[in-house]
Amino acid sequence: MKKISIVIPIYNSERYLKRCIDSIVNQTYNNLEIILINDGSTDDSIKIIKNYQKKDNRIRIIDKSNTGVSDSRNMGIEMATGDFISFVDSDDTLDIHFFEHAIRFFDEEKVDIVCTNFNYDISGKIKQNKSFHSKKVLNYLALNPESRYYVTTVWAKIFKSEIVKNIKFDRNIYYSEDTLFYTESALQANYIYFLNEYLYNYYINNQGAMKNKDLKKYSTDLLARKKILDIYEQHKLSKNLIKNAKIYLLYSYVNIVFLAKQKCIELQLNFDDSIIFNYSLILSFVASRFIKFKDKIKLLYIVIRGD
Repeated sequence: MKKISIVIPIYNSERYLKRCIDSIVNQTYNNLEIILINDGSTDDSIKIIKNYQKKDNRIRIIDKSNTGVSDSRNMGIEMATGDFISFVDSDDTLDIHFFEHAIRFFDEEKVDIVCTNFNYDISGKIKQNKSFHSKKVLNYLALNPESRYYVTTVWAKIFKSEIVKNIKFDRNIYYSEDTLFYTESALQANYIYFLNEYLYNYYINNQGAMKNKDLKKYSTDLLARKKILDIYEQHKLSKNLIKNAKIYLLYSYVNIVFLAKQKCIELQLNFDDSIIFNYSLILSFVASRFIKFKDKIKLLYIVIRGD
């Protein structure tokens, strides 16, 4: 039975930590290495995970100063000894069959990544992610935002260790760092299997989420999207995929500018906006099926005002 290493960054998660760890230690697939990285928590998180470690020898703990989720995940990857690596957020939970149901497709379908479907818990209201057919998919299709298989989180997935061992999360990016990591991972893979079973539960506190964002950190989303565009161009992906990467870059710019306006902050971005502000791309943005109507209105507002 092959080993799965599970990397869980933890920062002040005492309210949710037990439900998360319980959902992992009780998995029906039990050859697990559970790596818990305490990222300088000031609550009782470290006490909780040490108590679990006393009862379960599969648990390994890293206790460090606060350096962020990306650094924590990188340390987890370095420590991992499993054949596969999976990422779980410390406030989320797994169906107890998550690993048992997902891991078999590595042998059956000869793939490098398995992605399951997931539920959103938005302040107590449960919503399912969009449905897709269970299917083996070429990596290029999985990187197309027009596809139902564009699921760019790092959680709700299992990766072959050999795919991700040489990839790092960017410590200087705080938003879309997982999309950047997944993009690099997918391009190291050949095929990805998408399993339409809702086996991961993603918890969101949606109260004032946008307004409460740290603008300095949120603006790094622009850096992530620019890096993703560069990766698409370096790998000579199709013109349509590159256009869609530019649309997401424009989407990022629009939302950062609007957040700055909401907060009444004069925003200085070290970014050449000529990459995205051209007539053809603006038309593509407005016509795009994966950009919400409200964001199209935001763009038109910026264009009209000359912002």
